[in-house]
Amino acid sequence: MRELSLVVCDHDDLAATAVEAAAEAAGYTVAGRVANAVDLLRLLAHVHPSVVVARQELPGTTGVEAARELRSPASQDGAAAPEVILTSSSPDLELLAADPSVSEAVPWGDLPTLERALARLREQLLTGERRVGGERRSGKDRRQHQDWTKVFAERRSGQDRRRGDRRAGG
Repeated sequence: MRELSLVVCDHDDLAATAVEAAAEAAGYTVAGRVANAVDLLRLLAHVHPSVVVARQELPGTTGVEAARELRSPASQDGAAAPEVILTSSSPDLELLAADPSVSEAVPWGDLPTLERALARLREQLLTGERRVGGERRSGKDRRQHQDWTKVFAERRSGQDRRRGDRRAGG
């Protein structure tokens, strides 16, 4: 199994320690901890983690700006760009998560949500599967038997449950 590593970028030591503990519990190896984006970029010149967990409210810059720099082709030196999870005390998490350089955005201090995000990323990194919920053709929710009598009865009735009445207005 592939080993996944993680770097924490947060100026709050207590929060960074909690993130490290959650990462180790999720199966990641913690490769480092830094307090600001400049130190993060310096560290990533030598260490190539799978995931970076960065705080949005960093001294001197924002987590989104740091993520954009991390994910830019110029800063990768041939190594795969790390996935970036942002933690933020801002209520605008959807805006942060919408940035293409950010994989996930979670509330700062919300460890259960961070643990779920780390688990999703771990699954994605290990399997390459980006869809949530698994493969529909072979998963547990796969229909095993089609009752064609119901399909034909629905068609004979003239009612289409997906689009209303097919025969009306035609």
